[in-house]
Amino acid sequence: MDCLGCGFEVERGFAFCPKCGKRQPVPCAGCGYLCAPDFEFCPKCGAAVGASAKAVERPAPTPSRTI
Repeated sequence: MDCLGCGFEVERGFAFCPKCGKRQPVPCAGCGYLCAPDFEFCPKCGAAVGASAKAVERPAPTPSRTI
């Protein structure tokens, strides 16, 4: 993968470019999409970036009661 800042070839798994120091995209734990380093949530699946796949599971919604 090429660095977003300088174009230097950065090895997979590196968080920062070894040439310019720019933070690299972060893979989503839920779907693997490469998210921008400042994203808190994945724009593709909505999972918290950096959270484990199990931690992003959401409980089923409870039906609302109508009276």
